[in-house]
Amino acid sequence: MRNLRILGLASKWGAAFLLSAICLLALPAVVSQSSSYSLQSFDIVVYRDGLVHVKMEFSVNATEPSISARLLASSVANVLAVDQSSMPLDYVLSASNVTIFSLGASKVTLEYDTLDLTKKDGRVWTLTLDTPYELRAVFPQNSTIIAMNMPPRKIEIGNNAPILTLSSGHWEISYVFEILATASYTTAVQHSTSSSVTQPSSETPSSSWILTVTVATVALAAVGLVGLRHVRSRAGLRGELTSEDREILELISSSGGRILESQLRDKLGIPKATAWRHVRKLERLGLIRVRRLGLQNEIELVS
Repeated sequence: MRNLRILGLASKWGAAFLLSAICLLALPAVVSQSSSYSLQSFDIVVYRDGLVHVKMEFSVNATEPSISARLLASSVANVLAVDQSSMPLDYVLSASNVTIFSLGASKVTLEYDTLDLTKKDGRVWTLTLDTPYELRAVFPQNSTIIAMNMPPRKIEIGNNAPILTLSSGHWEISYVFEILATASYTTAVQHSTSSSVTQPSSETPSSSWILTVTVATVALAAVGLVGLRHVRSRAGLRGELTSEDREILELISSSGGRILESQLRDKLGIPKATAWRHVRKLERLGLIRVRRLGLQNEIELVS
C-alpha cells in the first residue's frame, strides 16, 4: 500500500515536471511572436527654431494587427503613419506611446513633430531626450556642438550641419549658431569630422573625443565674446524671420489679415509639417494668432 502511494506521488511530480518543461519550451515561441516587427532606422532633424522632426521606419510582419512605438515627447503634432505604399494607417496616441494598426503592412513609417525636446538659454540651445533605441540626429546648418553629456557613437558633417549617431539612453546636447571661429579652429573641426569617427568601447577617450571637448571649450569662450548688444536687441525672438516667414505674413495680409492654414499650404505649395513649423514660430513671436474653427486652424495677423 505504501509503495502504491509513493508511485502515485511520483507520477504527480512527473506530470508537474513535464508541464513545466512544456511551458518553458513554449516560452521562446511566445516571445518571438510578440517581436514580429523591428526598427530599421530612427532619425531626428533639429530645426533652427527648436522644432524637432522625428522619423522611424519599421519592418513589420503583415499578419501583425498593430505595433507600438515609444514617443520621444508627450506633446507631438503632425503625426503621420504610412505603409510601404505610402497609404495612411490609423493610430492611437497615449502619453508616451503610439499604437499603429499595421495589419497587411510589411513596412511602417512613422513621422511626427515636437517642440518639447529643445530649449534656449541666451545664445545656447539644448536638445534633451531619452531614447530607447540608437538614432541619428541632424542639427541645423551652421550650428556648433559645444557640450554633450557623453560621447556619441559617430560624428559627421553633412551640408554644413553636425550629424551625430546617438546610442540609447539619456542625452543632453548643447549647440549655438554663428560662432566666430579662427581659421585653425575651423580646420580642426573639418579634419575631425571629415570622416566617420566611431567612439571606442574602452574607458579611455580617443583623440577625436578629446578634440571634441577642446572644440566645446573654444566654442563656449567664443559665445562669451560674441557681441551681446546684437543679442539683446532681439531679446525674446527665437531667430530672425526667414524669406518663407515673410512670404507667409504677406499672404495673410493680402488675404484680409486672416486665412485658413489649409489655404495657406495650398497657395504656397508647402507640406503640412513645414507650414505648421512656420506658423508656430510666427505665433511664438507674437506676429500671428491661431484659433480652431471646426476641424481647421484659422491664422490671423496680430495688429
